[in-house]
Amino acid sequence: MNNIYEDSRNQIHPTAIISPFAKIGVGNIICAYAVINDDVEIGDNNEIGSFTVIGGKGEIRNGKNYKGKVKIGSRNLINHHVTIDQPLTGYTVVGNDNFIMTKSHIGHDVVISNNVTISSGANIGGHTMVFDHATIGLNAEIHQRKIIGSGAMIGMGASITKNVRPFSKVVGVNKVIGFNDYKVKELDISTEQLFLLISHFMQDFE
Repeated sequence: MNNIYEDSRNQIHPTAIISPFAKIGVGNIICAYAVINDDVEIGDNNEIGSFTVIGGKGEIRNGKNYKGKVKIGSRNLINHHVTIDQPLTGYTVVGNDNFIMTKSHIGHDVVISNNVTISSGANIGGHTMVFDHATIGLNAEIHQRKIIGSGAMIGMGASITKNVRPFSKVVGVNKVIGFNDYKVKELDISTEQLFLLISHFMQDFE
């Protein structure tokens, strides 16, 4: 990549702004004008796109004395113009092997598990939990404090104000249209495993 400063640990563009208090692993690519603030921990082999802001103060009315942390795992592709917010206390978490597309927003206290796809323009409200292998469609809106189950697929432009069961397909305003058959097949999940998974989480869903 042109104009990238290379050291023994990471490739960092000279225009990137990185707090001296941030903790960054190895093998990361941090592109032009990315901002990584205090209280951010980043693992290994991530790519962070241009103009992305990690650890900006969460949008909390009358929020003061932010002490929470943002934890990013490893092997994530975080594209340009993404925002991942710092909580007042506790953690905002992005796990491993996630694909986070341009102009998407991950609010304060959100937990993104592993192998999640978040499409361009998606907004995930604070305190939401998104479990493994879920897919969030283009410009989808997730209300705060919701649970998106493993393998769920949220359609383009959907408005989610209720919890979403594992491997459900949801479009429009909370409209469930069946199972995410593609993901079930991709992960080679049996009917019995699927039933057990849904039953295990049922108590958490509305």
